[in-house]
Amino acid sequence: MSSFCNIRHTYCFFDNFSKKENFQNKIALEIGGCEGTIRNILENLGVQYKISPDYPQIDIHCLPYQDNSFDFLILDQVLEHVEKPWIAVEEVFRVLKPGGICIATTPFLLGYHPSPKDYFRFTPEGLQSLFSKFEILEVNGWGNVDLIKLIFDPAVVNTHLGYTISVDESLKKKILENNDGKNYFIVWCIARKPKELCLN
Repeated sequence: MSSFCNIRHTYCFFDNFSKKENFQNKIALEIGGCEGTIRNILENLGVQYKISPDYPQIDIHCLPYQDNSFDFLILDQVLEHVEKPWIAVEEVFRVLKPGGICIATTPFLLGYHPSPKDYFRFTPEGLQSLFSKFEILEVNGWGNVDLIKLIFDPAVVNTHLGYTISVDESLKKKILENNDGKNYFIVWCIARKPKELCLN
């Protein structure tokens, strides 16, 4: 699939978010293998990357880090591959510093893609429920029926086998400028670990 939709719009939620946060000298952990798109954005904003393990080489159900270690934790296209994502999110909560932020993205209308497994699809409401212990800063999705038609076009599917396609500029513009709120290609959640935890 051409990167025109993958970068420009599926990560557009960073525009507003990046204007509100202080990124200088923060430490981030990224778990995933989505070409480091979010990592590259954060590095340009001043975030320090000390660790960036690939999934599934790291067990996200039991992260090998101390409590309260990171200012940011990025799960870019990971949660759909995790057998018990609710446990993974508990681990995210544990290793984030108070006030730390998790940025999670996951596909919604995308075909089966085991890496090595493919368990779930989440709606924005599903991600909000999964991150219920966090303060939700933003939860949303992006996509439209034209993009979904394009994704499932046999010519596009064949791009995974090494073929390339060109997308008509008028169709590209139509796809990029439309978020219909029903046919999400990607959903995301930006969630903050509370600065002060309530002890019951």
